[in-house]
Amino acid sequence: MMSQDIVDALQRAGLSRAGAGEPMARHTSWRIGGPADYFCVVEEEQQLFEAVSIAKSAGIPWLVLGGGNNILVSDDGVEGLVILNRLRGLAIEDGPTLACAAGVFFAKAAQFTARQGFTGMEWGISIPGTVGAGVVNNAGAHWSDVSQALVSADVVDDKGESRRLTPKMLLYRYRQSALKRPHLIQSTFVVTSCRFRLAPTEPRAALARLEEFRQHRQETQPIKEPSAGSTFKNPPGGHAGALIDRAGLKGR
Repeated sequence: MMSQDIVDALQRAGLSRAGAGEPMARHTSWRIGGPADYFCVVEEEQQLFEAVSIAKSAGIPWLVLGGGNNILVSDDGVEGLVILNRLRGLAIEDGPTLACAAGVFFAKAAQFTARQGFTGMEWGISIPGTVGAGVVNNAGAHWSDVSQALVSADVVDDKGESRRLTPKMLLYRYRQSALKRPHLIQSTFVVTSCRFRLAPTEPRAALARLEEFRQHRQETQPIKEPSAGSTFKNPPGGHAGALIDRAGLKGR
């Protein structure tokens, strides 16, 4: 396909903000990054499949982006199609579990469950990204992470085939999973939805816990300046912050 043909195909599919040359600085927490060759926003699973199909037909790579918090984009931009995942949907199901579309942000999931009178997701209030990206990266905060809370995740491949994965199948380790690839330039599996384990509680208690975690984040991490939050991984048995302090580099 020619460049305009790809844009026309994305627009005919009804994809939001479909176009070319979208600056990635608008979609990353660092507020930097050059343009994507092509860009669109998906809000339904069928739109995701259509976007991937268009990229495959055009012979270009495609990359799915969540909240843009754990990604650093070159000034040269991104080759191919960037698909911004905004799949929505939240529901409490039997178990009880939280059924959550991949484009939902952790903070929204945490607030939703707390207000409904369930505990288990409060730790997510401090994570700025989406739950889909969290499944890939085993995101965590406040002594919990996805590997401890996840019941299952639904993913699709570039052929449109779906499968349901358990935490055991995802081979979780600290900030790692079987879905994560370093220096990713081409998506392979895309998380479309996931389910998290919950337990009944008093809404007041859950909301108080959310506020405690929110205040802790405000006191320990920058929230106004562009950043990626916790930039460094903790070393085995230690903390990155302690090493930075010992090196005399705090605040640099």
